[in-house]
Amino acid sequence: MTEQELLAKAELVEWDGNPIAMLDYFFPSWEEMIDTAAYEEWKSIPEYVFSTKRCVIPHLDAGDIVERIMEELEIDHDDEPTMNGVDELQKALEAFREANKGINYFVIDLDRKVRVPQSAIDEIKEWGL
Repeated sequence: MTEQELLAKAELVEWDGNPIAMLDYFFPSWEEMIDTAAYEEWKSIPEYVFSTKRCVIPHLDAGDIVERIMEELEIDHDDEPTMNGVDELQKALEAFREANKGINYFVIDLDRKVRVPQSAIDEIKEWGL
């Protein structure tokens, strides 16, 4: 599907302060979009752009990791050796997740769109685009 087709299907929502996106661009702010439009001399300004959604580091399970290691090594389940340090690995994974919980990671949300504010359009027009 084209970007225009995807935008036509997306639900219109109020901008929530998250970064905004197009299929080929990702902007942390409206100002960044304005700067890009001016620098790249866009021929037109979109009426809508995609919203984004915040992602967090998922729960990581040591048991799943050990199971994947066994699969990668092609170890038969009946011959599976006991892995040492699984409890310690789980604690380390939990500490890793906790240490990184403040990291903001965003992905494009093709199901939601936001309207480009008139102020952004006006500023881009001031650049002569």
